[in-house]
Order: sequence, then structure tokens, then C-alpha cells
Amino acid sequence: VCAEDVFVHHFGQASIGRLGPTGQYGEVFHANRARWEAKWGVAWQPYERRVKPGYVALVERLRRVVAEVLPPDATVLVVSKGDEELLKLEGRQAGHFPQCEDGTYAGHYPADGEACVAELERLRAKGAHFVILPSTAIWWLDHYAEFGERLQKLYSCLVRDDGTCAIFDLRSVQPHRSGGEGPGV
Repeated sequence: VCAEDVFVHHFGQASIGRLGPTGQYGEVFHANRARWEAKWGVAWQPYERRVKPGYVALVERLRRVVAEVLPPDATVLVVSKGDEELLKLEGRQAGHFPQCEDGTYAGHYPADGEACVAELERLRAKGAHFVILPSTAIWWLDHYAEFGERLQKLYSCLVRDDGTCAIFDLRSVQPHRSGGEGPGV
């Protein structure tokens, strides 16, 4: 049974909202998930998303762009908010961004721009070739300023269509304006 006319408002996210900037939100999320699974004896699954025609169309557009632009053997990161449908990219190896060590969705956004960059470079070092920000996540480029700056300064932007996605090529680092190269500049 689903009561769609009910709204629960947690004013200011007092219980967990302040954990985001500290990076502790993910730890609490995973600990609470483990407690729930132990109590009920079943694996926790995120709720099913309702089918929204606009979102379905976005996913299809994104898949077409990926098929046109990225090689079939690409290893791709997708800012996915845990949506497995966004990882179905015609055989390309795709993973969530951000993600846990085992590759599953981290369950939360990075705490800040610095954490976002650290996650990008961790996954790049593990073999990620490209990062995709669907139109629903392009705001990350501004919100996580260090992340947006790093992508735009160091990596080639292959696609920037705010109605579909932005795709950055992580395989080679662009020369830094001061003449140095590499992520450490």
C-alpha cells in the first residue's frame, strides 16, 4: 500500500544532514543498512522508482550519445544516484560515481569538492576512462567547484549538452595552463 498524499518533512535534516560535510553520512547509511538486514533477514533494496517518461527519454538519449561517442571497450563512471539503468551502456563497463570499494553505489554524494576530486582520481587510477554526468547531475560541475574545475582544466570535454549529459575523457591529462601536466599540478 502506498499513500501518495503523505509528506514527511525533516526540517533541516537535523538527524543526518550535518553528517554530509564530514563524510560520515555514508558510514551511517551502511551501518543502518546492515542493522536493517540483520533485523529482517533480507538484503535491503532501494525503493523502486516510478517510471517518469521524461527520465526514460533522458536515459535513452544518454545511451545514444554514449554509443556514438565512446568506444565499445570503454570503462565509464556515471553520476548515477544508484540508478542501475544508467549503467546499461551497450556492453561498456560502467560503474557508479561515487562508489564503494566493491563498486556498488556509495549511497551518498561526496561531502565536498575535495572529496569529489579524490573519488574521481581514485577511480581513474583504477582504470576509469570516462565520466558521464547526466543532465540531472550537471549541477555537480558548479556545486563541487574543485571537481568542475578539475574536469574542465585537465580533461577533454567530449560532450556538453545540458539536456542530455556531459562526458569527460579521463584517459589523458591536458597540459595545465602553467605548463605542468597531471592531476598533481
